[in-house]
Amino acid sequence: MKKISLTFMLICLSLIGGIFYSSSAVSAAGFNYTATPILPSSQEQDVTSYFKLRVTPNQEETLQVKIENQSDENQKFKVIVNTASTNQNGIIDYSLHDVEKDSSMKYSIQDLITSDLPIVEVAANSEQIVSLKLKIPEESFKGVLLGGITIEPFQDETKQEQVNNVYTRTFAIQISENDEPIPAKLEAGEVSLSQINYHNVVSLLIKNKAPTIITSVEANIKVTKKGQTEPLLNEVKKDMSIAPNSQFFLPVEWKDLFSAGEYEYEVTLHSHQQDWNFKKAFSVKDKEAKKLNDLSIDEKSDSGTYIYPILVFIKVAVILIALYLFKKKR
Repeated sequence: MKKISLTFMLICLSLIGGIFYSSSAVSAAGFNYTATPILPSSQEQDVTSYFKLRVTPNQEETLQVKIENQSDENQKFKVIVNTASTNQNGIIDYSLHDVEKDSSMKYSIQDLITSDLPIVEVAANSEQIVSLKLKIPEESFKGVLLGGITIEPFQDETKQEQVNNVYTRTFAIQISENDEPIPAKLEAGEVSLSQINYHNVVSLLIKNKAPTIITSVEANIKVTKKGQTEPLLNEVKKDMSIAPNSQFFLPVEWKDLFSAGEYEYEVTLHSHQQDWNFKKAFSVKDKEAKKLNDLSIDEKSDSGTYIYPILVFIKVAVILIALYLFKKKR
């Protein structure tokens, strides 16, 4: 049942996160192509939509993706291998390349897969198969390795015309040697202050120290000012997933300007495997609060109460004065 749920989760995440595992055409701003994975002999038979490989130590395998250029012009594509990470929304991401890896990660997929042609050119109205070499380490490993292969239309940065909306294809890769269950192991790191879309947030670093995928995670977060029992912030996040040996910041929106002081961030994480509870004290310093508040679009609860009516009054007054002067001139 667990094996089936992980497979179902990977497929669902592909739909939610915009990761495509099947061949489908893209036609946007001049890009018109399809990409399809060619599954190898080590592919597990219960999955056909992404790379799910059962391997042995020191094994070598060739992974292939067929790119079909459906346009009337030659097109170039970048072939990028990524190690799976977890984003701030609690979603496993297979498409990010330069992500800080957790120190517990023994093997990274992007270090095990190489390509002789990081950029390939496909002639107009033709197709080409891209081959990548997978080399499994000599030493046996436990759990799963997770990552992805991204096909991205290449844009020459030296040219003036650049397309903003570039559609990519990412195919997940899951590699294991056996079905031995690995206990989940979460740890908490530091608390940090930052912004998301110019809104103040406070975040706790969460680390998955085990080579296992953690699914169906619910996070109950509360932030309390030191010496008080009533939380300043309460938030519940559901249906989160965490990639193996990954780390991510779990944010909660402050919904106000930061105020200097001492606080505590507490989160309870619940999954079908087990529960975790973390409490971390943190400080908001005057200098850091001012720096972030100056950039924030958040406001004190009463600071904007009178601004909008005043602006409306000024606009109406200007219109009335203009009408009066116009009539007087006539």
